[in-house]
Amino acid sequence: MDNRSLAAITWFVAAVLGVGTAVAFRVDVSLVVTFALGVLAAALGVVLLARRGGDVRPWEAFLGAIWVASYVILTLLQLNDPDALLTDVALVLVGGAGLFLALTRRRTS
Repeated sequence: MDNRSLAAITWFVAAVLGVGTAVAFRVDVSLVVTFALGVLAAALGVVLLARRGGDVRPWEAFLGAIWVASYVILTLLQLNDPDALLTDVALVLVGGAGLFLALTRRRTS
């Protein structure tokens, strides 16, 4: 499996975790933001799977970086809530892994 496929799967995992935590734990504005970020992560996964081969396009990398930065900001805003902090950090790591895998072109067997 190549890194692009692994990146797509990672973005799907990030989408499920993001929407799941949004529905289970978030309220008000953070619910809307995390739900939208979950949809964005799923869209990135679909794009990576649908457009096989070739380099990651700049807009794909930009959206992935925006996704990761958004969760970093949410983490900083929710430092006083240990549960939110834990989920936000986990999502930053999963999204960061997806972005890293998408940007590397190495093939794995």
